[in-house]
Parts: sequence; structure tokens; C-alpha cells
Amino acid sequence: LWVQVNFILFAEGSSQDENAILAACERHRGMLDDAIITVFRRASIDELSDNRWAAIKSKLIDRIRPLLGGYRVRQIFFNDFGWEPI
Repeated sequence: LWVQVNFILFAEGSSQDENAILAACERHRGMLDDAIITVFRRASIDELSDNRWAAIKSKLIDRIRPLLGGYRVRQIFFNDFGWEPI
């Protein structure tokens, strides 16, 4: 089953770490994109249907934290999350 997933991803961190997080995002843009795509390609329909997306968030943060600085990112959030079969 192929699905299309749309969302805006936000990372929460300390205001003191904002510049470091933004710099890491730019420096590791390709690796971040690959990590996000990999997590969603491996996600099950049940994980996508979960209103809190707990499993997906857990997998994403495990892949994102090392790229952005392990201690800098506290949490991630989705905005406008949606998916549909294509």
C-alpha cells in the first residue's frame, strides 16, 4: 500500500541552542531528509493512524538527535499531519 504523508515537523529545544540546531539542520539537511523518509517508509498503517504518532515520533527523534546534537532537541512535534492512500 502506497500512502502520501504531509506534515510540518518542529523540534523543541532550549532558546540557547537555537542557533546550533539551525546550523546543524543546514549542515545535515540531506541526512535529516533521508532519516525522515526512512522512518515513514517503514511505518505501518497502525503507526500512521495513531493520533499521537508516538511510535513514529520515537523513531524519528532517535534518528534526529544524533544529527542535531543529542542533548539539544527535547521533543518533536507535527503540525498539519495527514496521510492518504495513493
